[in-house]
Amino acid sequence: MDVDRERCAQEIEVTIRQLPIEHSLAQRQEIPLVGGIESLSYEEEVIYGDTQFVYDNGHKRILKAQKLNELWKGMRFYHQSVFAKAKILKQNRFNSRYKIAADFDFLFSLYQTQSKFIYVGIVISQMSTGGVSYSRRVQAWKECREVVRNHKRNFKMELHYFSLIWKTRCNFFIRRFLLPNLFMCVIHAKDKMSRVSELIKLGILTKTFQLMSIVFDELTRKIYSDEKRYGFIYDLTQPIKIDEPKILVKLRTIQTRDITQFFNFRSCNYSNAELRKILECFLFLHSGISTCYVGVNKNNNPCVICWLIKPDMNNELQRYFKGGIPELKNNEVLCEYVYTHEKYRGLKLMSWVTTMLLESVSHEGFDRAIAYVNGKNVISLKTSPQIGWQPFLINTVRRRIFKNQISSESFLDE
Repeated sequence: MDVDRERCAQEIEVTIRQLPIEHSLAQRQEIPLVGGIESLSYEEEVIYGDTQFVYDNGHKRILKAQKLNELWKGMRFYHQSVFAKAKILKQNRFNSRYKIAADFDFLFSLYQTQSKFIYVGIVISQMSTGGVSYSRRVQAWKECREVVRNHKRNFKMELHYFSLIWKTRCNFFIRRFLLPNLFMCVIHAKDKMSRVSELIKLGILTKTFQLMSIVFDELTRKIYSDEKRYGFIYDLTQPIKIDEPKILVKLRTIQTRDITQFFNFRSCNYSNAELRKILECFLFLHSGISTCYVGVNKNNNPCVICWLIKPDMNNELQRYFKGGIPELKNNEVLCEYVYTHEKYRGLKLMSWVTTMLLESVSHEGFDRAIAYVNGKNVISLKTSPQIGWQPFLINTVRRRIFKNQISSESFLDE
């Protein structure tokens, strides 16, 4: 018997010393086994030690095994750092009813039957962070609670697992929803403050009373309103007729200096409807859709602004309009927020800019262009068919207490 004990101790010592861990006994001779290697005997049924965790950034941390008499609180050490006799494993097979805590059930059952455990003060295993038990921790705690209930059940145990489960749920909610949303709120708030600051520099405070009226109208509109938007289509497979403007205009992408000139609120006396429209253009300019164009006169002053949007901008488009506009198909482009400065109206600038943009994309494989016009914009509804746009869709937006219900009616065959 003494020979068997000595052989067992030697085999365990050799196994542990050969573990490829930075903090194993082979590298840390100053950390002895509890009771020493020579104290191991043939009677030990479970030998357990510490675990080294390796994080994604390369940082390493050693997690010491905790008190064995607190095993009812859950795993006090990691099962990767456990040696158990083959005979014990065969006699006490894992309970497949537990999807995560089967190892805990095995060890806790041995502990309850007075099996002999011994702790060795060294790192036995190395693990990376993650794993099933980490990502489904609530289920793991529930299974551990059920295991303990099968052996002992008292108020202290129930309170312990109740607090663990709800603490885990709260942490999950904070990390998964609250922190990202809070972070995004900070980003959005910073972005909005930047826009407000820019608007102030552009002189928006000179329109304070009009802004108050617009805000009130917007709140009223979101609480109760019915609106119609008409969709127009332009056939790009047919020759595009370009009406020359009455003044010399050049088309180019928008530049920083254009913003200060086009959105100069101090220089013009806007009606509420005009101010609302130009504010919508300003906000759309900061939507992340970068395909904004301006028509400039001979003095390089912007006269008209327009966006030509391709299908690769569908995500930004849906995010901005919140599903209010159908996604573009691969053969479609969208003309949006075409606006002529009031100083340059009646010069055929809007029709020239849009047709020039459509001419530029007609050779890129796009078959049709789409534009949407608010039902209250009577002038655009009348002039659009005159320059080649044909109506094909009616969007009805029904708003009730900040909730939108959108219905569409098409009168063209796809």
